[in-house]
Amino acid sequence: MYDSTRAVLCLATAAAAAIAILPLTAAPVSAAQLTLKDARGDMWFIEEGSTEPDPAPTARVGDFVRATFRHTDRRVEVRSKFVELRRTGRQFEMFVTMRDQDHREAIAMVRTSRQDRDGRTRLFTGRGRDIACNIRHRVDYTRNTVRISFPRLCLDNPRWLRFQATSSQSGRSLRFAHVDDPSTAGEPSLALTGRVRSG
Repeated sequence: MYDSTRAVLCLATAAAAAIAILPLTAAPVSAAQLTLKDARGDMWFIEEGSTEPDPAPTARVGDFVRATFRHTDRRVEVRSKFVELRRTGRQFEMFVTMRDQDHREAIAMVRTSRQDRDGRTRLFTGRGRDIACNIRHRVDYTRNTVRISFPRLCLDNPRWLRFQATSSQSGRSLRFAHVDDPSTAGEPSLALTGRVRSG
């Protein structure tokens, strides 16, 4: 399911990529933590195979309010707050893409489903190869939060990381999804943050 979901997101952002990447790429950050605050009511509806997402201002599940990326001397941690999380629908996913100083890319993913509302995690390279790592997560439906944490060593102790997060909520069918990212109130963007140095 990873490949199809990411393919949908990439197709949906391809048309806007040339415009979106430049203004949304943040300036370098020297702290070990970066927080993005996102507007409510800015989710988009995407059908698999479509390159034109539609606004979905009434969608709530998976709508980012805030995302905090921490890069300490030992761990990488992402904490996300949403307008709402519910034990409903076919699937909820959150992807966190990370890129280091050598342009190596890794993706951390949390996926919940009808069979497993607590969710499962995976850490893999940008080419889809699994990275052996003790990755932890927690989906808190009461606080509407998702937390991912893993040892920095799993990424070979990078000097700095740039981040991008995306949520995807599928209802009756996996061919349709509501998506959001915390970096823009416009169409979904795959633009990365500025550098978050280890500290």
